[in-house]
Amino acid sequence: MNLFVKYSALAFIFLFGASCSTIRSSSEIYNYKIVYSSGGGYTGSESGMTIGGSRYVKYWERTLMSSPRITDSTELTSMQLHTFTDLMKSKEIFIYKNDYKGNFTARLLFVKNGMNNTISFNPSGLPNDMPEVIKTILVEIQNIHRHP
Repeated sequence: MNLFVKYSALAFIFLFGASCSTIRSSSEIYNYKIVYSSGGGYTGSESGMTIGGSRYVKYWERTLMSSPRITDSTELTSMQLHTFTDLMKSKEIFIYKNDYKGNFTARLLFVKNGMNNTISFNPSGLPNDMPEVIKTILVEIQNIHRHP
């Protein structure tokens, strides 16, 4: 009986330790945020979406000098979450710089593990030097926006 208790305790410690390390690594992988927005013009209004590594997508809008107002929310599918998580592993999204200033501007903000990068561009034409990984992220964002 004493032997059974020892092995049960060892099994519990092994399983508990394995599950804790799995949870820890999963939270590190999905610790990111992508914010896409576009706006400007006479009113200065802006609308956008925030995509989190925890699977949420929040649609929002705001006018000049106001806080964002959530208009809708949804969740990423497992496939979309996997796609964004893989794309966010690229270092290019934190290296590439583009600062567009125009009447109507689109912005991408990437946040991951204490790093962030904001890219602004003309939504009617992407910069020629924009890395493919960022263009792919924009395509994935458009797919979510079309099919919320």
